[in-house]
Parts: sequence; C-alpha cells; structure tokens
Amino acid sequence: MNIPPFAAIITAAGASERFNKGRDEKVKKEYLSIDGHTILYRATEPFLEIPSLRAVVVTCPKGSEDETAVALEDLASVNGLPFLIVEGGETRTESVKKALDTLKNLPFGFEYIAIHDGARPFVTPEMIIRTLATATVSGA
Repeated sequence: MNIPPFAAIITAAGASERFNKGRDEKVKKEYLSIDGHTILYRATEPFLEIPSLRAVVVTCPKGSEDETAVALEDLASVNGLPFLIVEGGETRTESVKKALDTLKNLPFGFEYIAIHDGARPFVTPEMIIRTLATATVSGA
C-alpha cells in the first residue's frame, strides 16, 4: 500500500506542568536530551523517514521559536521539506488550530495530517505508517 501525501504537526507549545510538578527549577521536557538528542528531535525525526511526508509544523511557546529550532537540531534542513515553527496557543486545541491554519497556506495539498505530541519521543516510522494505513482504509 502506498502511503498518501501527508503533513505532520508536532505539538510542543505546552509548559510541561505535570513534568515540573514539585520541581524548583522549571524545564521544558521537549528540550531535554536522551542519548544525545532532544526529546523533541526524537518525537519529530521518525516522520522524516516516510517518503510521502510533505510538510512539518512544530508548535512552540510564545517567544521560544529560536530555542525550539535549537532543540530540533538539524531536522529543519534535512530534506528540503517545508519545516515551520509556529507559536502555539493557550491550549493544545488552539495550538493545533494554529498549525492547521499554517498548513492551509501552503501552495500544495496532502490527504492526511498526522498530529503528534512533541513530548513523546518513542514513536517509530512503523507506527506512523500503520496509523496512516489505517486512516487510508477507514477514510479518516
């Protein structure tokens, strides 16, 4: 089965409140490192391994575009895809809406949009492909 063209939205605009509960020093979970790469890098990179990916939008907290770009390491320049970092909203729903609005303005289309939490570093290309295959079969 061919995987149809799709875009990825990686949400990373949250404040990591649960992660920081009880900590004196607040940290953004997505910016922490696991085995030499940030959590945000690990949550995003598997999408780039799928040939039908057409664009990536990463949401970030207000004023954190540069820090988010650093946490993504070199991913934005890996394969020439549109790779956009946008300010998220107050809620995940608002952040996804802003990312969707950004995708609407691109001059090309895609059949599906995969939305993934940037604080979840253990997604694999196989998981993404299975999800897109299921979406293709079910039409959703």
